[in-house]
Amino acid sequence: SAPSAPSAPSAPSASPPSEASPSHANTSMTRPVLRSRSPYPLTSLSGSAGATSDRNSRAKPLRLPSPPPPPPAPPPPAPFRTVNERVLVQDLDGWLLMAAYNHQANTNPSLVEGTAPSSATEGFSHVWPGTHLGLTASDIAEVQFYCHTSNHDRVINFSMNNDWVKTAILTGSISGNLVSYWNSGTTKLDGHTAYLPDATVHGYPNQHSGSYPVTFFDYPFYHGQTTTTVPVAAHWSVKGKGGNNWNCDDQVGGEFDSLHQIWIKLAE
Repeated sequence: SAPSAPSAPSAPSASPPSEASPSHANTSMTRPVLRSRSPYPLTSLSGSAGATSDRNSRAKPLRLPSPPPPPPAPPPPAPFRTVNERVLVQDLDGWLLMAAYNHQANTNPSLVEGTAPSSATEGFSHVWPGTHLGLTASDIAEVQFYCHTSNHDRVINFSMNNDWVKTAILTGSISGNLVSYWNSGTTKLDGHTAYLPDATVHGYPNQHSGSYPVTFFDYPFYHGQTTTTVPVAAHWSVKGKGGNNWNCDDQVGGEFDSLHQIWIKLAE
C-alpha cells in the first residue's frame, strides 16, 4: 500500500499572545526620584496652589524703612571760651564774663583785678577787655550790667552799645561819663525790675569823686535821693570808691549779700 501522506503542521493559534505588562506597572519596584536643577523644591501640580497660598499666609508684612531722624539742634555755646589765652566764662547767649563779685554780708574784701572770674555766681575778680585781653573798641558789640541783693527783690539787668561804653570798658575808666548814656538808649534784659538805669540823675566822675580814678565799680550811674517816683536813693557800686559800698539799686554799706556782674558781647 502507498505510504500515507505526512500530516500537515498544525496552524498557529488564532488567539493573539498575551501582552506583557509594562515594567512601570510593577508596583513592587521603587519609583525613581526626580531631581530638579531649580533651587526651589518641586511641588506637585495638584498641590502647587495650596502651597503657594500657605507660603503667602505665613509671609511677614512689608515694612517700609523709617524716615531719617531730623538733624540735631546746634549745640549751645561752650561754658568757657578762650580769648587771647584767657579762659572766660561764656553764657548761653554768647556773653563773656568780665567781672563777678559775689559779696557776702558784713565783709569788705579788696577787689581782685587781673584774674578772670571762673564762675558767674561764685566768682570774686575782674578783668578789663583792653588791659587784660588785648581787645579794642571795634571788638566790642555790647556791655551788660547785672546785680541783685538780699536787701530787696529788684534786679538790675540791662545792656548798652554806645561808642563811649565800648571804649570805656577796655580799661574800666569812666572818664567822660554822661548821665544821658544811662537814662536812655539802654536795653532791658530778662528779669530787670530796678529803678536804675532809667532813674539815673548822677554819675561819676563829678564833684563827689574828686581825683579818685573811678571805674565802672564806682558809681557810674545813680539816683542819689528819694522822690515820689523813686522812693530809694538808688546806686550801683562794687565796694564803691574803695569804701564799703556794695550797692544794687539801693544805698547801703556791706551788711547785705550782693552779686554784681559785667559782661561783654564780641562783635562777630
